[in-house]
Amino acid sequence: MVGEVSSAAASRSGPAARVVGAQSVHVEHPFAFSLGPHEPLISGVIDLLAREAGGGCLLIDYKSDRVGPQEDLRALVARDYELQRLVYALAVLRDGAPAVEVVHWFLERPQEWVGARYEAGDRGELEERLGARIRDARARMFEVSEHPWRGLCETCPGRAGLCSWSEEETLRETPAG
Repeated sequence: MVGEVSSAAASRSGPAARVVGAQSVHVEHPFAFSLGPHEPLISGVIDLLAREAGGGCLLIDYKSDRVGPQEDLRALVARDYELQRLVYALAVLRDGAPAVEVVHWFLERPQEWVGARYEAGDRGELEERLGARIRDARARMFEVSEHPWRGLCETCPGRAGLCSWSEEETLRETPAG
């Protein structure tokens, strides 16, 4: 019953109402872009992309994180999802949208969400921020740790496909050793 109440509340909330009123809605919307000819291809899938009147977009990224009632969702998004928000905003703005609001919507607290709005004029600054992150990643070279664990490895972009450690090792709760 609690799930039904939460779902009902979520369906009446701001982002849900905007999706209902959108001109078009795309679920599992793929994207790919590069910042330049010698830069990596950045690709992914957006959970939900709604194109609104005027050409602006609402992007919803559903989050299944376990979040307690006291968890500061804004701080959580800033800490764990800032890069994702940056990439998503750029993907939509580079596709020609005049504006995009990126919303992280936590399924455990559906009455709350964290959003950030970006305008087409922000694109240069966002590209520079992403370029700086790429340069930083190249400088660090992502060396494989001798003691993998969730706190170190969970957000590593090479964990799933490039790491020599198994997922069991990289997602353990405490470091080995």
